[in-house]
Amino acid sequence: MLKLFKPAKITSMFAAACALSLTLASGVYADTSLESANKEPRALTAPPPVEMNINAANSSTMYITSIGASLQRYGSIQFQLNGSTSSSTVVDSIGVNFILQRWTGSAWVDSGTSSGQSNNAAFYNDNRIFSATTGYYYRGKTIHWVRKGTFYEETLNYTETILR
Repeated sequence: MLKLFKPAKITSMFAAACALSLTLASGVYADTSLESANKEPRALTAPPPVEMNINAANSSTMYITSIGASLQRYGSIQFQLNGSTSSSTVVDSIGVNFILQRWTGSAWVDSGTSSGQSNNAAFYNDNRIFSATTGYYYRGKTIHWVRKGTFYEETLNYTETILR
């Protein structure tokens, strides 16, 4: 038996089909592609100003001959801050103070600190892992230092800035 539809019912079914096809064509659906999963994080603040930094020991230091520091992403929400200090001779202690800094939009603030040292050595190299919050710019600040007897000297370094 053939069932006939009334013109009003056909019109409403046609309108529903058109609305569904327009919704699908306009992209109102979940994007499950890998491209969306690999997008760079969005910044919650304006980027910090570009600063000049020379990754080398101050020429006026008596014992510190070279320094090194780098910042890299570690895991999904962490950073690894690496630091090294070299001395021209064996000293009583040599080390690095590791500081992770976060840009607030107007100033750098410390978000994590740690330190490490070697005794009776001319070289120190190590790293620290710090937690971070997505959407902020971060940089590493390292203070490289030596102590020999009562003499103490240090030099300061900043790493590149990275958006987490």
